[in-house]
Amino acid sequence: MAAADLESAVASLARQIAHNAPLAVRAMKAFVQRAADERRRWQRDDLEALAARVRASSDLREGLTAQRERRAPLFKGE
Repeated sequence: MAAADLESAVASLARQIAHNAPLAVRAMKAFVQRAADERRRWQRDDLEALAARVRASSDLREGLTAQRERRAPLFKGE
């Protein structure tokens, strides 16, 4: 892959991520960071706590409502 193609692909992926709910992005970042850290052993409770926070968020409800109403979601990070 050429450098210009890589840069374009990275920019496209960044835009896609930026359009997601902030809490979901934070949870995924935490998951990736912890999974990459070989010194920390993942516990099932860690994953469940991250998922529970996202499921309980108003952003999840907003995302589902926006999808049903065929409009762009207005995420607040809550």
